[in-house]
Order: sequence, then structure tokens, then C-alpha cells
Amino acid sequence: DKLGARLYGVWVIIGTITGYYGLLDLGLSSALGRFVSRYLGRGDKDEANGYITSAFYIFCAGGVIAFIVTALAAFLCRVMITDPQDAEMFSYALLIAGGALAIAFPTRCFGGILTAHLRFDILSAMNVVFVLLRAGLTVIVLLAGKKIVALALIAAGINLTRIAVSVLLALRVHGAINLSWSVVDKSRIVKLFKYASFSFIAQITDMLRLNVAPLIIGGFMGAVFVTPYHAALKLRQEIMKLCAAILSMMTPVFSQQEGKGEHASIKWSYFFVYKISCYIGTFMLAMLAIFAHDFIYRWQKPDFIQTWTAPGNNNVIMLIYLGVMIAFFAVIQGPTVNLLYGTSRNKFYAIVNGIQAVGTVVLSIVLIRPMGLAGVLVGQLVFSFLVKFFLLPLGACKALEISLLEYHLKHTLPNVLKPAVFMALVAVAAQRVLEPNYVNLFLSALVATGLFAPYIFYVGFTKAERGKFLQAAKLVRE
Repeated sequence: DKLGARLYGVWVIIGTITGYYGLLDLGLSSALGRFVSRYLGRGDKDEANGYITSAFYIFCAGGVIAFIVTALAAFLCRVMITDPQDAEMFSYALLIAGGALAIAFPTRCFGGILTAHLRFDILSAMNVVFVLLRAGLTVIVLLAGKKIVALALIAAGINLTRIAVSVLLALRVHGAINLSWSVVDKSRIVKLFKYASFSFIAQITDMLRLNVAPLIIGGFMGAVFVTPYHAALKLRQEIMKLCAAILSMMTPVFSQQEGKGEHASIKWSYFFVYKISCYIGTFMLAMLAIFAHDFIYRWQKPDFIQTWTAPGNNNVIMLIYLGVMIAFFAVIQGPTVNLLYGTSRNKFYAIVNGIQAVGTVVLSIVLIRPMGLAGVLVGQLVFSFLVKFFLLPLGACKALEISLLEYHLKHTLPNVLKPAVFMALVAVAAQRVLEPNYVNLFLSALVATGLFAPYIFYVGFTKAERGKFLQAAKLVRE
């Protein structure tokens, strides 16, 4: 609201451009996490340290390249953008955002240490603190009338501070790491790049699939149309991030179990977490669909409401509903991605992700002219359904030695129906009580969550599974 549609669209485009810097990772972060978790599971800390040191020097080279790319991009902005004020603003913001990413690049070797040690308590606490800090500072800056460059400074400062804290905590948990060049081993580098090659392909296709839509919309419809798309996208992204944060711990768990040769444990862990992902995904995304209308009417200004809630293919509420369906298939298949990465089956994920990325881009371009913003979402939905419901589960079925039919009938269908029945009742009740004000929306969400939690705990889990939860809660209290 404070930036306006044009500047907000510019801010989204800057975020999209810097998002592509992740390509310089070359898939090595996932490779490093895989091998560190595996050797920690085997009790071989020295070998784990060897992989961390080898990756450190590769990431240093990536940081240098990121600096060069940032400087070149900032220069091109001043050449290509005709308005001098816009060119200066864009280039400064890009220098700040890209420079911070370049500085942080070598520390990527520390990023997976806390995850490999399964210290999700520390990671969760950090996420909460820095998300709140960034949100608070962003609000203060916008209320003070600052614009794009100030937002870039906040994002860069928060990210660098968070990285410094995570490095210190990782070293405290893991212990000292010898970063001497003498520790670097060619065989480890070869293994890292062999695994990383497919992770890199998946990373490229992820970026193509997730980040190209604003560029397509800006190119075919204009930057102003990026704003309603991103408003709808932002809501579903936050839900997906929350779901991913809850379930993302499984990749190192699968790696440690694989390192110990515990294949029966892998199968039990996968289906237990798949059940949880179906429950959480159905609940959270149904809540977004139910609350979307009243939240948008409270969140946005009257001119946004008047422009982007009118009937038609660019209606932001309709975009949210389409986005919910897209996100649903992605959320429930989170454990499958964790399983493929955790057991070195990332080649399969790279292939199916490539199919989804190319298909999504092509179909979105075909549909954007006749259908507007809705066409972009429909293009995403078609391939999300085909890949996440059919192709991707085949990878899990092969690893777990079951058929796709058994997978969906025995696990997907019941795990979706149980929360869906409850959320249908919530939708009916919401029609009577929801109003477009934050207090009403917050209290209604709190009540729905408070009722859903005990319902799914007793209806959705067996007595043995409930015992696992209670045991984990006891350990947390201790």
C-alpha cells in the first residue's frame, strides 16, 4: 500500500532477479547436507568435516562471481532504464541486495550443519526472531515514507545478521572445523558435484517454475499487473513456507537412516510424515481459501479493492483460490522431495521437476493472452496436478516398494478426507461469523485451529502415533 502498484512491482522484480543468484549454488548446498547427515549418522565426524571444508572454497568462488554479476547488473540498469531517478533507485537497490548475497555466499557451507544435527529447535527460534524483526523494521520504514532502497538495506542487514548468528550457533553445536586448504580432498569434491549436478538441474527448474511468472506478466501485461498476482502469491507462499518449516527436517533424517541402513525406519517415517503433511496442508490451505475474501478487503486499500476484485480473469480472490489448489499438491508432496534428496534419488526429482517447469512456462504464456492473470495460474495448476499427483509419487513408490494405486488409496485419500470433512464445517460456520477486520479474523482463525488440533489428534492418528507425539512433547519440556 505504501509503495504503490508501480514501485511494488519494481520491488518484486528486484526480488525475482536476485532470486536467480541461487543458481551459483550449483546444487552444492543440498549435496553437502546429504553427505554431512549421512556421515554423522555413521558416526564419522572427520569425514563430515572434510566435506564442509571442501565446499567452503567452492562457495568462496561463487561469492566472487556473485559480486561481479551484481556490479554488471547495476551498470546495465543505469544504461537500459531511461528515467534517471528510476535507474539510480533500481541500481542502488540491486547493489545492496546482490552485494549482501555475495558476502554471505561462502557461509553456505555452514547452512546445513544445524539441520544435519537435527537442531530444529534452534532453527525455528531463529526463524521466528528474524521474521518478526524484518517485518517490524519494514513497517517502520514504510510508515516513515521510505522506499525501495531502504527496504533493500533492511533485507540485506537482516540477512547478514541472521547468517552471522547461524554460523556461530552451527560451530557451537558441531564443534571446530578446520578450513585449511590442506583438508580439501578431490574425491569429496567429485562426489559433491556428482550429487549436486541433479540438484542444480532441479534448482534451475524450481526457479524457472516459481520465479518466471512475474516476468511473464510484466512482459505481456505490464508491471502494474504483477501487484495483484504477487498479493495472491504472497499469501499462499507464506502458508507453504510454514508447512515446509514444519516438515523440512526429514531430509537429514532420511539421510541418517539410510547411512545406518535402517530401510524399515525410512518407510515408517515417510508415511507418518506424509500423513502429517496431508493434514497440515489441507487445514492451512483451506483456511486461506475460507479467509481470503475478508482478509483481502481488510488488508488492501479501497483503490486496490475496486481495481482487482472486479469480476474477470484478474480478480485477486479468484487468483488466491487457484493458488490454493496449486499449493495443495506441492505441500502434501513435501515428504516425497525430502525422501528423494535424502536417499540420493534427486535425479528423478530433477527430471519430473523439469517437466513441470517447462510445461508451466509454456502453458502460462499460451493462456495469459486469452485469460489474463488467471491463465498464468491455470498453467501452473495443470502441471502441478500432473506432476505432484502422478509423476512425483512414483519416485516414493519405487523407493518404498508399493504401487501408485495403493499409495493414493491407502494413504493420500484417507489423509486428505479426514481434515477436509472438518474444514467443510468450518467453511459453513465462517459464512455466518467472518468480517473484514483483523480482530474477527484472528479470533476466528484461533477458534478453528483450537478445534482442529484435538480433532485431528484423535481422529487422524493411531494410539501408538499419539504416544510418539506425547513422548516428543515430554522431551521438549525436559
